[in-house]
Amino acid sequence: MDYLFAYDATTNLIEDFMYEQITENYLFDEGNKAFIEAHNPWVLKDMSERMLEVIQRGM
Repeated sequence: MDYLFAYDATTNLIEDFMYEQITENYLFDEGNKAFIEAHNPWVLKDMSERMLEVIQRGM
């Protein structure tokens, strides 16, 4: 997610559907979210914050 964000910030080549798919699969899918939260809750926090930053920057 960080690499995708950095690439988009420097090139503006990432489409919205790419962010949507990552968000759907990692943050909104209950099974994946539960796994991440159980094994590394800080990563879940970081991913959520990164997606909020994407929205705030209009990316």
